[in-house]
Amino acid sequence: MYLAAPAPLSGRSHAKAHFGNPLRTPRLHRRLLSYILVLRNCTINPLPFERRGTGVRVLDDKGRIFGKLSIIDLLIIVVLVSLAGWFGYSMLGRNLRQDVAQRQQETEIVVVVSGIRPTTAEAIARGGKIFEFKTGAQIGEVVGVTTEPAKLWLVEGDGKWVQAESQDRVDAFVTIRGTARIGEHVITMNGVEIRVGASIGLKTKFAQFQGHVMMMDLDLGGTSQ
Repeated sequence: MYLAAPAPLSGRSHAKAHFGNPLRTPRLHRRLLSYILVLRNCTINPLPFERRGTGVRVLDDKGRIFGKLSIIDLLIIVVLVSLAGWFGYSMLGRNLRQDVAQRQQETEIVVVVSGIRPTTAEAIARGGKIFEFKTGAQIGEVVGVTTEPAKLWLVEGDGKWVQAESQDRVDAFVTIRGTARIGEHVITMNGVEIRVGASIGLKTKFAQFQGHVMMMDLDLGGTSQ
């Protein structure tokens, strides 16, 4: 029994038969076929909306700003506001300068240092800048030092207290000149509070001592002691 060989397929029929079953096609052909199917199913969505520009006219046909205010009116308002601001600043600045000038004054204070050795008084009398001991703030300069024998209280044999002059101790009166800032409730010299009767620690280049403010001489406020 003889079997006849099948007739060869044409080009179109061969391609159809070749791609008809993807499982029998070569690997490259299967990839191309998958890409074609994906591209056929893809769609491009348009933009959801479009931006549209809007314009606002600043000047109308009559030359008014936003249709309400003319340029001449605007210039007049600017000039008036500038004059008012300049006048207010000049008055406020002058009052502020006067207030600062009144609150900062040259002053002299006298600090009494009791019962120190004469050599310490001599070191203080050498003068120079003087500083508050704790903060190191300069409060002024030493302009004078006077001394007198220190007064000591002694007990006599009958138990009575008597005052006598010391032979090796002196009381020093140190005059300090500086700028005082006078506040409503306080007077300070470079941030250091100054009050008559208050204790204060001071130092110079040559000496260090503890004293009490005995007197304060203000140019506009008179003398306090």
